[in-house]
Amino acid sequence: TALLVPSDFGEFSDKDGYAVAVGPNASIIVTPTFPSDTWIEDVTEDFMLDALGDTYSNIEVLAFDNPANIAGVDSVSFVCTGDSNTSGKNVTVCQIILYFAIDGQNCEQQISFAYETGENSSLEASLADILPSITLE
Repeated sequence: TALLVPSDFGEFSDKDGYAVAVGPNASIIVTPTFPSDTWIEDVTEDFMLDALGDTYSNIEVLAFDNPANIAGVDSVSFVCTGDSNTSGKNVTVCQIILYFAIDGQNCEQQISFAYETGENSSLEASLADILPSITLE
């Protein structure tokens, strides 16, 4: 997966098998591609709330788009705010799930963009340009 990254972010590094880039008050996390036991039709707003419930509390949904088309594949886009269970700060999260097949196997890859709400991060300012830049290679 390739995507634009704000210039004030560090390089992607491996953290527990995920590619993570960190910038001021923000981060981008990209999962590896993995076989999926869910498919896009299974992903509802409640599914996403359950998935993020261990990481955030007081979640407020800002946008849910299923199906979306990102990187030329069926995708889910979920945007919310919530209080981080680790930092306690309010965070805006844009969670993207890309669904595709490799050699007949259903696969997915997730990209999470997170920034502290109201901190005017470069990620917040450039997210509208980053999303269309996502490509699968």
